[in-house]
Amino acid sequence: MDTNDPARRIIGGMFGLEVPTGCTSAADAVATQGVLALVNARSCLWWVIRQVAPTCVWLPSYLCAAVTEAVARAGAPHRFYAVDRDLRTAPDAALRDVKPGEMVVAIDYFGFPTASLVLQFAKARGAWTFRDAAQVLFPETETTEADFTAYSPRKFLGLPDGGLLRITGQLDASARELTPPPSDWWLAAFRAAQCRRDADLHGGDNSSWFPIFKEVEDRQPTGAYRMSELSAALLARGWSPAAVRERRVANYRCLAGLLAKMALFPELPTGVIPLGFPVRVRGRDRIRERLFAWKIFPPVHWPLEGVVPAEYAANHQLAREIMTLPCDQRYEPADMERMAGLLLEAVGG
Repeated sequence: MDTNDPARRIIGGMFGLEVPTGCTSAADAVATQGVLALVNARSCLWWVIRQVAPTCVWLPSYLCAAVTEAVARAGAPHRFYAVDRDLRTAPDAALRDVKPGEMVVAIDYFGFPTASLVLQFAKARGAWTFRDAAQVLFPETETTEADFTAYSPRKFLGLPDGGLLRITGQLDASARELTPPPSDWWLAAFRAAQCRRDADLHGGDNSSWFPIFKEVEDRQPTGAYRMSELSAALLARGWSPAAVRERRVANYRCLAGLLAKMALFPELPTGVIPLGFPVRVRGRDRIRERLFAWKIFPPVHWPLEGVVPAEYAANHQLAREIMTLPCDQRYEPADMERMAGLLLEAVGG
């Protein structure tokens, strides 16, 4: 079977296990003094809260449930602040009650620099600042608004696990208290990555990776767990940053030219490396089911029911309509054109 045929290729879903390339990675610049390599991004937030013990953690009203779970497991109280339908915040109004000793978490949604104003405002008020950059590929330059920044390289590359925590300031970033990730969970994560790689290589209807992936996601550990040695090695020498950035940008712009009216971010600013191409569509769940039948798997970022209070109605409405079209480095413009055409067919049907 020709696995390069766009009509047969799986689009979306987890990454298959990365094949080492020997390239010097941008991660070398990140994995330096002041950076901890943990098992995932949620553990980065947990670790920070346990270290600084904020009196309250302020969270945006549009977020992944993993964030609230990490805060709860760290034993900190939290409050929400408002994010609008375009994933922007007016900090003067939303964060006017923030006090010194508290912590403000802000998210760079889909790789776009949406957190900066919030972090600047919170820092000026004496609060700890935490940038959730789990949807950001490692930047070529670092900003200074955040005391802590968490990355999730496994969202961009074929790694079984991995989160990076950049620490600004004098807080001890020693990894001596970290332990290996739970072995049963990690072996399942490794197996899922292997199975997905096999599916990509051999094509066909091999979806054995999906139930393992779901199990792994449902059982993600949170705590003082370090990144596995395999993921650390692949991150350091297993990928080409320039190739990843170039392909993601080209694919995003291809989709923007075809689907601008439903795009959450129709324009891609220079320097932004997108996680995916988020769109808003009515009847989202029905449309996703049709795309699944065509081996297209757009994730939802994120379900909010039971996570964010119902008073944030605009966020809940967005959560019912949003899905993220894959535009990562595994694909080419022909894949994007096929996906856009099938999406428009599904919307029209």
